[in-house]
Amino acid sequence: MNSNRIWTLGTALVIVGLLAATWFLGVSPQLSAASLADSEREGIETQNVANEATLASLKAQFEKIDELRTDLADAREAVPASVQQSLLIGQIGDFAKANDVKITLAAFDDPAASLPGTSTDPELSNALSLVTPESFLVVPLSMSIRGEYTDVMNFIDDLQNGTRLVLVFEVSMPIGDGRAKKGETVDISIAGETFVLLDAASVPAPAVDPAADPAATAAPTEG
Repeated sequence: MNSNRIWTLGTALVIVGLLAATWFLGVSPQLSAASLADSEREGIETQNVANEATLASLKAQFEKIDELRTDLADAREAVPASVQQSLLIGQIGDFAKANDVKITLAAFDDPAASLPGTSTDPELSNALSLVTPESFLVVPLSMSIRGEYTDVMNFIDDLQNGTRLVLVFEVSMPIGDGRAKKGETVDISIAGETFVLLDAASVPAPAVDPAADPAATAAPTEG
């Protein structure tokens, strides 16, 4: 009786041991692999959904490629790749003639490196992130205009809505001209900025700072 119980117990222990070995060596890794595969599949499916959304967006943009090219051409006229001062002067002269005002002084300062402002719009923010101080230049300008008050104000409005982008941020006039009657001549001075976005190929590479780049000062190795 005791020997039978011992035999039965021993057999049970062997079976338990085999089951445990089977679990740790076979079933458990397979379950882990299956779980990992599920996670990977979910990740791939998520990526596929994102890719499909990107593809749909690109397809929609491509369908409007002609419109985008027109927008790009307009943008390049508004913010050209060079100062194009003569064209800007011509535009100012056209606005002055159309509004019957006289430009008594026009001055342009040298272009200065700068950065455009930020935006909460994702696409615009992404575009602005590609602009560097080396590629985005600001050209300060100042003018004195003489003419009837309403005509001068119309000239300034046309200047800011012309083909070339011009931002007027300061308008000043002698004391008393602000109360000028219709038909009376006023002298108004303005300060503003126009902008240049250089082509990537024309932007000089940033200088390497030897202190920041140990490889730049490392002694050459002998072959």
